[in-house]
Amino acid sequence: MAGAKETPRQKMIGMMYLVLTAMLALNVSSEILNAFKIVDESIIETNKNFEGKIEETYNSFRAAAIEDPGKNQKWFDKAEQVKKLTDALVETLDSIRSELILKTEGKNDFYYINGQLNRDSLRAVTTTHLSTIDKNDVPVRFFMGDNNNGVARKMKQMFQNYREQVVLVLEPEHQMSALQKIGLKTEGPGKDGKFKSKNKGRWVEWEEYYFGETILGADIIILNNFIQEARNAEYDIISRLRQYVGATDFKFNAVGATIIPNSRSVFIGEKYYADVSVVAFDTTEAPEVFYKIGVKEWESSMEATALKANSKGGISYIETTVGGGEQYIAGVIRVKQPDGTTKDYKFSDVFYGQSKGAGSIVNDELKVLYMGYNNAVSVNIPGSRAESITCSVIGGQASTPTRDPSFTGRAVFRINPTGLADITIRATGSDGGAADGVFKVKELPAPMVTLGGSASMRKLSKQAILSAGRLEASLGKDFLLSGEQFKYTIIEFTMQYPRVGGGISNLVIQGGSFNEAVRTYINDMPTNTTLSFFDIKVKGPDGRVKESQNSLSVTVQ
Repeated sequence: MAGAKETPRQKMIGMMYLVLTAMLALNVSSEILNAFKIVDESIIETNKNFEGKIEETYNSFRAAAIEDPGKNQKWFDKAEQVKKLTDALVETLDSIRSELILKTEGKNDFYYINGQLNRDSLRAVTTTHLSTIDKNDVPVRFFMGDNNNGVARKMKQMFQNYREQVVLVLEPEHQMSALQKIGLKTEGPGKDGKFKSKNKGRWVEWEEYYFGETILGADIIILNNFIQEARNAEYDIISRLRQYVGATDFKFNAVGATIIPNSRSVFIGEKYYADVSVVAFDTTEAPEVFYKIGVKEWESSMEATALKANSKGGISYIETTVGGGEQYIAGVIRVKQPDGTTKDYKFSDVFYGQSKGAGSIVNDELKVLYMGYNNAVSVNIPGSRAESITCSVIGGQASTPTRDPSFTGRAVFRINPTGLADITIRATGSDGGAADGVFKVKELPAPMVTLGGSASMRKLSKQAILSAGRLEASLGKDFLLSGEQFKYTIIEFTMQYPRVGGGISNLVIQGGSFNEAVRTYINDMPTNTTLSFFDIKVKGPDGRVKESQNSLSVTVQ
């Protein structure tokens, strides 16, 4: 739009014009033309890789539509519209590219086979196959025509139509920001939407800015880059649509088992009854819980004098001192809705205070123990002082439980499993009461690897990559536990990078830091090429070496 800043790509094209003009005056050398070929191949390869990522998003849409068509089918249908619009645009750009090559190059053995034109081979042509890569008279006439009525003008209108149509699939409040973000812009920062031509020193129309005097090799790169911008726009739009899927659903990042018995005190010969279910919760934000002891039903007027529950890891819990006999409790759970509002859920219960009875064991970090980690297990036996409670392992494999004195007034023991079998823990109190608890034992999961704090594919400058200086491994913010006991060390990784002059190479690096060889290869990489890290081996706190959950790819700017 008029008044907007030039995009990095536009600045790059402007610089390219200066270089091309100088090359035309100096009789272009083969080394410089080879550089065009490398850039062209890099863009083509990037486009192929990006198409795969886009297809993954479409597959995610299909799965969501199949799982819940009532909520998700309409967003998948809109994503299909985006795909149809973008595929049509890319197909047209491919056709323009083929027609340009055919008019400029003439009969070329690569796509003329036995004297017949092979359209598939023509579409597969790269700058490597061209003999007239430095020719500019035919390309300029092709794009500019007479009185600016060539193919470039049709492309400009085509880009404008695409940009206007593709954002219409979004909600109205998101359309303007999407239009500003996606590429294929045809209006420059100058008056009447013109672009500043650096080599001509004046403001020109979009058509002349891109195609006014470029050679065939540059035109091929520009067209391939437009294809890349179209795919980028497609990905941005469908990614926003994907965010709409489940936007009104509650967000949870953890699932655990829960059992709610009718009574924790059962007479011999009677039946034990309990509701068993799986619950989902958000470890990053627990709901607010207000409660009062001694009331049978909750009233909103009670909130000012009510107690507020504590929370840990997304789970709210009530901890209060009570007397003997029948005890009533009532309260409200205040849950934040997806739209930011809150909703109250009332609860009430009755329990009995008693001096002796069946004990209970509560794992402060869910009903799972992790092998190679000192898990905290809290033990409570009514009628027994915390300091008099002892704990032992009677089933499974684990080191001897040790008391953790940092938990004042509570009996908390640290237990480190040494095998994957279920563990049975027995606690006994000073009054003779006892409690058993069975826990699943799990291995610590493989970590995620990040570069510069991100585990996803993205674009980074060489400086940003080199400043990061290393790969990092961690269990991530979604894992419930944290601290030095969960630190992972990278043992080695494989880096794949493009060689100068063409081709790719793999380099195995020991440790997680970038050594001098890695820094040298990164510094030498052409822009808009892909740098990948995979086969990443890590060593966890349990001493085991395993592969990370993910690999990394970045596009070097």
